[in-house]
Amino acid sequence: MAIILPSAEHIQYTLSQDLPGKKVQSKLSPVEASKYYEVRSDHKKAGVLLLISQGEKEPIVSFIIRTSNHPGDKHAGQISFPGGKKEEYDISMIACAQRETHEEIGVSPEQYTVLGTLSNLYVYVSNFLITPVVGYTTSSLGFTPEESEVAGMIHHPLSDFYNYNNLKKKDLAIRQGIMKDVPYFDLNGQVLWGATSMIMAEFISLFLDD
Repeated sequence: MAIILPSAEHIQYTLSQDLPGKKVQSKLSPVEASKYYEVRSDHKKAGVLLLISQGEKEPIVSFIIRTSNHPGDKHAGQISFPGGKKEEYDISMIACAQRETHEEIGVSPEQYTVLGTLSNLYVYVSNFLITPVVGYTTSSLGFTPEESEVAGMIHHPLSDFYNYNNLKKKDLAIRQGIMKDVPYFDLNGQVLWGATSMIMAEFISLFLDD
């Protein structure tokens, strides 16, 4: 497959077309993929931001490492996009993702352009229906992580996600159990798996030319 390096215009146009959704997301599912599409009627909504900015040498995608401070957080310690639960005062899922991103890593909506959204994904473990928002800037950003929410950040080259050597499988110890043969992206030794990897898989699939 050839890589089509995405410009802002290309990303925006592509996100406005029909998206592959489940067809691609399910390839990175750590369990039976159907679990991610059986949305409970009492689900909550959340917005996350897939933020592309300029790194030292090339475009990067920024992730947070969630803290382990909240006993009820089923995703404590995991790598994820910045984002969180939609509140009543959020006028849209995009507004939700932008607000949560500002709160968690100190990046304001004025610092990037929203190019569109990816397919929704249901996280059955926490009962959240997630809307992934794509943000883009050609500038370098400064980040101010909120210590109560963010244990650290990972800024990973976008181009690395097109390297299939970084897509692996391993057994993971998750919530007092072992999950077998979990697909994940290897971020220089850090494991990006689950819903976040499923969202990332859909994004990069849009810019591969079969």
